[in-house]
Amino acid sequence: MAGTGRKWLVGCGVGCAVTALLGIIITVGGGLLMSRPLNRAASTQEELTERYGDRSAYRPPLEGLDRHQLKRFIAVRRDLQPLCVDFREIGDRFRAMDEMDSGNDDPGAGEVIKAVGGVMGAAFGMAGKLGTFSETRNKALLAQEMSLGEYAWIYVLAYNSWLAHPPNESFEEGETGLYSRAERRTLHTLLDQHADDLAEAGRLAESRLWRGEAELVMERSAGAPFTTEGLPLEIRAELEAFRHKLEDLYCPDTASFEWSQVKKKGGFGFEAN
Repeated sequence: MAGTGRKWLVGCGVGCAVTALLGIIITVGGGLLMSRPLNRAASTQEELTERYGDRSAYRPPLEGLDRHQLKRFIAVRRDLQPLCVDFREIGDRFRAMDEMDSGNDDPGAGEVIKAVGGVMGAAFGMAGKLGTFSETRNKALLAQEMSLGEYAWIYVLAYNSWLAHPPNESFEEGETGLYSRAERRTLHTLLDQHADDLAEAGRLAESRLWRGEAELVMERSAGAPFTTEGLPLEIRAELEAFRHKLEDLYCPDTASFEWSQVKKKGGFGFEAN
């Protein structure tokens, strides 16, 4: 059974931002506190897309990753790190509700009301925080001359494939998410294009390896492309040089929307996917 925290999150209407990458569209109306950061996120997303194209337009280097990319990626992660604290606090409220839900003792009415109030407060503030997160990430990407597709590529290979963090880790202890259909399509395109580029360069064995992972991404209901040991040796070597920095800058409470896009939808709505 899904935890009570997640039930309240979805039930509150705006909390679907947490599961935006699972293919859920959020629409947030009214409330300047929520709409302003989402407007800024959508605006910077437009700028990022105009400069670099859609996420799936990215073409990785033939070696898959290089040191310069990882340095730029880490710079973006550092800019996002202060926001991890905010989302950890939100996550703690949901985890507290889940602990109450799974406990053996029946909580008192006052305890339940307090926990529900904490979850609802977190849910109603989350859309704005998602906007702030996306805006901060987009500005950092623009400063580092990095597309969202490149960021997603490095994020998946570093955190999901190499360090084996499950895709879309959840706020709730013990739960993990899945790649959404849209995410799988994006990853399939990126992996398939990389296979095309390797084949064109005459590196046919490597091309077949990446092509196979592209197909597996579409077949799997969960799981990242490759495994820690399955990643090509040259990629593992580059990642190993930055292991401690990458580990220190991972944030499980933002994992479900790290490479989402916030776009305007209608007059007062927003879409995150």
